[in-house]
Amino acid sequence: IFAPIPKRNFCMHYRESDEALKNKILQAALLHVNRVGWNDKALALACQDLGYSTAANRIVSTGAIELVNYVTDLWLHRLEEDFKNLPLEEMSLKERLKRGVQIRLSYQIPYLNTWHQAIALGSNPKNFTEIADKLMKVSDTIWYISGDNSFNLNWYGKRLALLGVYTSTELYMLTDKSVDYKESWNFLDRRIDDMMEARSYVNLSLIHISEPTRQAEISYAVFCLKKKN
Repeated sequence: IFAPIPKRNFCMHYRESDEALKNKILQAALLHVNRVGWNDKALALACQDLGYSTAANRIVSTGAIELVNYVTDLWLHRLEEDFKNLPLEEMSLKERLKRGVQIRLSYQIPYLNTWHQAIALGSNPKNFTEIADKLMKVSDTIWYISGDNSFNLNWYGKRLALLGVYTSTELYMLTDKSVDYKESWNFLDRRIDDMMEARSYVNLSLIHISEPTRQAEISYAVFCLKKKN
């Protein structure tokens, strides 16, 4: 009588889909990025934590950039929920836009000591289009929840301008040593003021934009960003 062969947790476990397993690895890797960085080592350590062979990180086919994409998507869904729960009707448009950017950037604070690596991965030409698309969705979500469900010639300008505010504040935060990132939020406030003073697009159109059209506009704006870069 032969003793039963013990089961091992391989990457292609028959009880778990590839996508579910990949997400488990990516989520576990976030516990290591502050110590080892946004790289394959974080993914390998995540596999060890989960009891998988380190070879299991091959399911994350594009490597560390997939970790950045994962957390960016995760934070977008979180932003939608957190932002909608604010008393927006009591806030001015400027306050809504500032608060939306502040909420989204606050999610990065626990990872700021290595976040420059995540930015560098997203800036790589082969990764730029996908990251730009995700960041445009952040900008669009903030505008949309702030009350801009319109379609006019300034649609792109609104999103790109707020994206510029977002990215400049993100970079400022990397070197901000002030208590509770007070200087970063003051910087954000000034950039929002600059944006709103420079353009008249903050007057929202009454022409409604449907959800499919909204997504198409995001895609086209990302195409323009890619051509520019």
